Amino acid sequence: AEYMGTSLQSSQYFSVPHAERMLRLAALFVFALALADASFAPGPELNVARIQFASAVCAGKLCVFGGLRTSDAGNHGEALASIECLDLTAANASWRLLHEKLPEPLFAQTAVTLRNGSVLVIGGRNGSQSTTFVQSDHVLVFDPAAETLRRGARLPYAVSSAVAVLSAQSGRVFVTFGWHRNDVCRRTVAFLDEGAERWNVSAQSRYSHCDHGAFLGPDERVFMFAGAADEAPALNTMNEFESKANTFRLWFKLTDARDLVMHASPMPGVALAIGGRDPEMSLWSSVERLNVTVGWGPAGFALPVPLAGGAAHFVNATTLCVVGGFSTALHSLASMWCRTAAVF
Repeated sequence: AEYMGTSLQSSQYFSVPHAERMLRLAALFVFALALADASFAPGPELNVARIQFASAVCAGKLCVFGGLRTSDAGNHGEALASIECLDLTAANASWRLLHEKLPEPLFAQTAVTLRNGSVLVIGGRNGSQSTTFVQSDHVLVFDPAAETLRRGARLPYAVSSAVAVLSAQSGRVFVTFGWHRNDVCRRTVAFLDEGAERWNVSAQSRYSHCDHGAFLGPDERVFMFAGAADEAPALNTMNEFESKANTFRLWFKLTDARDLVMHASPMPGVALAIGGRDPEMSLWSSVERLNVTVGWGPAGFALPVPLAGGAAHFVNATTLCVVGGFSTALHSLASMWCRTAAVF
């Protein structure tokens, strides 16, 4: 199987000479050290502290949708219907609560910005009490210019804690894995072609991910990493969905297992696994960087605090921002941290 011109011999190693592979890893490590002095700075805080919300960069804004607000004691609270947006084009901008709200309180949903600029808000859990939270199959379409919502094509199944990614080439949307019951993780990918009204469903994967990271590689290959699964509190595995062949296979492993991981992709073939929660429920402040030709390694920078359950986005080519999440005992935060560097 070919990937970026390199032949894969197993699920863990590319067929490049060992010495060349070691040189690449050494170069990646030195490069990471060179970035270590660029740190995060605090940004404007959300109006409402929240975890496990959907988020998207759209029309010069960063918007967050719903989520879960918890008490100071860290107990699960109520799902949120509110939407906030930050104007990325204005100096000294503040987060603004929109008049428009989700039609129901919702958390653990995902969002993706389409080629036409609108945003799909997909799945999640709804309800107002922890005993009544149920997975949703609803899809909402957000117009960032008018700041309005309408219903979209419903998913073929209810799901929460999935991750949606877009193929910029074809406009196809992929919704990867996610919980379909509170303790069972889906092993399929749903995908919707641009302009279509009906979702399709992939073959089943042997492995699954929930509360994970995902990004799109070349040739509409979708990569899912970290998160949790049915009986695994945190994973260090990575799974590839070869969409054109409708097959799955394992890929490089992360150094650390991370549930509720935040993730971002600064360029094709590169991904960041940011913070998250380990199998013992302790939180990470560390960041791992994936280069698909050599694997995972240290990113050379870390979060200012241990953090999980928030969202990470590149708001421009050189600035990474991390919003919301929790740092201790599931206590939801309103914080925003941003880091600017020439290269990630």
